[in-house]
Amino acid sequence: EEFKINRRQEPIIAIGGGVCLDVSGLAANLYRRNTGIIKVPTTVMGVVDASIGIKTAVNFHEKKNKLGTYCPPLGVLYDTSFLATLDSRNISNGSAEIVKMACIKDRQLFELMEQNAEHVIAQKFQGPIGAAAIRRSIQGMLEELEYNLWEAILVRLVDYGHTISPELEMAALRTSAMLLHGEAVTIDMGLSTELSYGRGLITAAERERILGLMARLGLPLWHESCSIKLFMKVCWRCVSAFAQLCMSR
Repeated sequence: EEFKINRRQEPIIAIGGGVCLDVSGLAANLYRRNTGIIKVPTTVMGVVDASIGIKTAVNFHEKKNKLGTYCPPLGVLYDTSFLATLDSRNISNGSAEIVKMACIKDRQLFELMEQNAEHVIAQKFQGPIGAAAIRRSIQGMLEELEYNLWEAILVRLVDYGHTISPELEMAALRTSAMLLHGEAVTIDMGLSTELSYGRGLITAAERERILGLMARLGLPLWHESCSIKLFMKVCWRCVSAFAQLCMSR
């Protein structure tokens, strides 16, 4: 309001990481019932996750992403040289979403990351290998989201790693060891991998490859906030939601 933005001619330009893009997107969508926004992600998480699709959200009442809208940006500008300014933890954090896409649909991306895990972290996704990993991850995400932008279908492959991670991420905020989003997603993916192995859906070799890649990328597989109580709370909610879905069909 202080800047006297002309919403028809002057879009908001959001430059930053995932949180910045989400908050800016929500503000743009709410201000005068939709002001244009252009996103410029500056973190790996922003590049491969937060800048893709049309969702915006903020936390509310200690719940992850409880307030949000659907706000298509006017455009997204990628300059991966921003990633060279990040510390190793934030590089690893964003790589979790690349691992997610590799696991759910892209064997070539998985093998690329597996063969170059330490390299892409050390080089901060600069150079042709890092660029190829980012490009394949973005393309895969777009393929999964484009037919379901407004989430009419709630069962989505891209939700791999997002079952317990919202609760875990918020629980970790109350500890001295906060989890970044990708770190919480990794722990969730690790648990899903163990469950899949226990049910005979993947082999021991596949289990070792998935967990091994996460570890080599510097991602955690456990946190002090992990507990049976937290897991059971989320599992019960998922079972209840699935039962309601089945009854509605």
